[in-house]
Amino acid sequence: MSLRQYLSRRLNSLDDANQRILRDMTVIMAFVLVGKGVAAAKEAVIAWRYGVSEAIDAYLFVFNLIGLPISIWYSILSAVYIPLSERIRASDKNSLPIFRSELLGISIILGVIIGIISCILLMGLFHSSLSGLPDHTVVLALDATPWLAMVIPLAVVTHYGSVMTMAEGRHRNTLFEGIPALGLMGAVLIASSGGIYPLIWGSLAGAALHMIILLVALARERGRSFDLPRFSLRSPAWPLLWAGIGVMLLAQTLQSITAVVDQFFAAHLASGSIATLTYSNRVLSLLLTLSATAIARALLPVFSGLATNHADALRHRARRWAWSMLAVGFVIVAATWPCARFIISILFERGAFSSADGDNVTAVFRLGLLQIPFYLAGIVTAQALFTAGRYKIITIACALNLLIKLCMSFALVPIFGLQGLMYGTAIMYAAYAATLMAALSRPSPGRAAISPPDTGVAEDSEK
Repeated sequence: MSLRQYLSRRLNSLDDANQRILRDMTVIMAFVLVGKGVAAAKEAVIAWRYGVSEAIDAYLFVFNLIGLPISIWYSILSAVYIPLSERIRASDKNSLPIFRSELLGISIILGVIIGIISCILLMGLFHSSLSGLPDHTVVLALDATPWLAMVIPLAVVTHYGSVMTMAEGRHRNTLFEGIPALGLMGAVLIASSGGIYPLIWGSLAGAALHMIILLVALARERGRSFDLPRFSLRSPAWPLLWAGIGVMLLAQTLQSITAVVDQFFAAHLASGSIATLTYSNRVLSLLLTLSATAIARALLPVFSGLATNHADALRHRARRWAWSMLAVGFVIVAATWPCARFIISILFERGAFSSADGDNVTAVFRLGLLQIPFYLAGIVTAQALFTAGRYKIITIACALNLLIKLCMSFALVPIFGLQGLMYGTAIMYAAYAATLMAALSRPSPGRAAISPPDTGVAEDSEK
């Protein structure tokens, strides 16, 4: 039997749900490849123009912190809204457009408030000595902060549109995620010189264009039924959303803080360490996002359909996919490790980015690969637990993540420098995946843990 025949036979033996997951993964991976191709080109342009410099350190420090509330919002909304929308459709689908309109209104208000608060907090951070940045880098960061804070309201509304698209089983939002990188790359290429302002204007232009294109696509698809913002909380679905948001907010905040730990430790190392770490993480994100985005977005709708009445099937399917993704992760590590220096050279080594910079980034990047198998397995189990409404175990695992990350960073960074951060990340994700797998193996304590309590959506439909 040929390999083609074997694969065809295996695919045909899969049930409808697994075939849907594989089909959606293929589409999403294709879209992610396009988006990440643009992102890789952007990183190459930035490396050519800026290399490892104070301007890029300042920009990345501010932009990564600005991204913290954005990523929290996106993670919470996608994890809570998508399973909830399935529940609402099953009970009273006519109430869903009103809920979406009110959610858009809340997103606009929330984005503006978070943007203002983030700007104030960051300005306070840079006026203190807590950032650990050199004086000149702090001056650049202070210049960038008010402008980059404007990205937050744009991104919050954009992520609303992305979640709405995913909830309807479509994936064009994944293709659009390359637009911010395109805007930033264009600004850096057009600028006559370096400095931090081309990075600022490119980030703003890319975020605005991303939001506009995504909302226009949604409007064209829905036509007259497109959701205009409503600034009220009258939908009976809000209590269902609040039931999941509280614990998820804590979980995602802990997870996002964990991601920022590396940046603060790198800021206390030699000048250029933040840039070295970020270049490494950018290449890692090409691998992680390609696989993790496809996994999460393909699995979540299928898991959501199983969560309410098929808890055993959900656990069984999630365990099988988790072990499969763990194996895939080890294959990615084995295939990428020997090519790491070549990849860094092709992407970055030109202009202001020297061969010595390439050696430093490669050393960090190789050790960063160790997190991939555990990260992918954790993504699968987290999606299953999200859809089952088991938010508390996610929160406990995220708190454990932060504790492990801090302990490993304090212990390993003095010995290994930036490479110690990568060792700590791999250990952290291994513990995360093991914790979630253990939780998934145990049945949910009851129906209330599988879905938020009924607060009136079904009764409204009967009236």
